[in-house]
Amino acid sequence: MAYVLSRRNTNIWELNVTAETPVSTDQARLLDPSNGIDPDPAFSPDGGRVAFMSDRSGSQEIWVTDPEGHSSVQLTHFGGPMVGSPSWSPEGSKVAFDSNCQIYVIGVDGGIPGQLTRFGENCAPSWSRDGKFIYFGSNRSGDFQIWRTSALSEETASQPAVQVTQGGGFRGFESADGRYLYYAKGRGKKGL
Repeated sequence: MAYVLSRRNTNIWELNVTAETPVSTDQARLLDPSNGIDPDPAFSPDGGRVAFMSDRSGSQEIWVTDPEGHSSVQLTHFGGPMVGSPSWSPEGSKVAFDSNCQIYVIGVDGGIPGQLTRFGENCAPSWSRDGKFIYFGSNRSGDFQIWRTSALSEETASQPAVQVTQGGGFRGFESADGRYLYYAKGRGKKGL
């Protein structure tokens, strides 16, 4: 039998954009290279770590590394379903992510992830600035909208997530002062 296995090798690069002179991609630095796919990088609030999705262990999982790429640690161990979209809590002690169309939270030292959502297809989590809530995209109302749930406990039928948008929404981020929610309509709907 002959077959072709086509793979991309996607790595994370760092570019210092705080310099006073214009920067170019020639000045980028490769961060924690691997032979796998390493998308979805997210810096911790203090800039001391980077969470990202990687398939370097054989399945797509969330990994954490320092900005120098010297100490990569596998954070999740689902071993099968796609895991991605890491998002740091405001104080940097937890990471929210999606897996198998549900939202989870895990401590940065690992452990057993806590599942927050139960209904519909849910993806692309982000934290509220006060760390009490997680915004996410969900199709539970028929099309994708932004929803919000507690970051501390699993949603239940008596305490479900709350729909935030009406005209479409996929991934949202709260403004620094917590007064606004910026979001992309996503999945075939243009607009921010």
